[in-house]
Amino acid sequence: MECPADIRLIVSQILLVGLLKIRGFAHEANSLAARAEADHLHNLPEVFGDYQHYMLPFYWDAMRTGYLYECGDPRATGYESLWAELEPLIERERAKLPADSPYAAKPADTPR
Repeated sequence: MECPADIRLIVSQILLVGLLKIRGFAHEANSLAARAEADHLHNLPEVFGDYQHYMLPFYWDAMRTGYLYECGDPRATGYESLWAELEPLIERERAKLPADSPYAAKPADTPR
């Protein structure tokens, strides 16, 4: 399936921000920060190939959460505005998943 255009645009921007951050960390010889960025981004290019509805919820729940834990300050990542644009699209994709999917929409009182 082809990746929806609205998702493709935001994911492209996230990748651009991340690659620029990796380049900056490389210039600073900060390999730990560069690795954290690479870990955060490495699965995102898959959305441009055979897109599946679980891909963005997986990114949001696993990769993004791990990145936030690793970087410590979620307000200092440079992705905040892009994540704000992406969040409703992720919820849209969650709604398309089977109820038994680990990334499906959950009732509001159910923790992820």
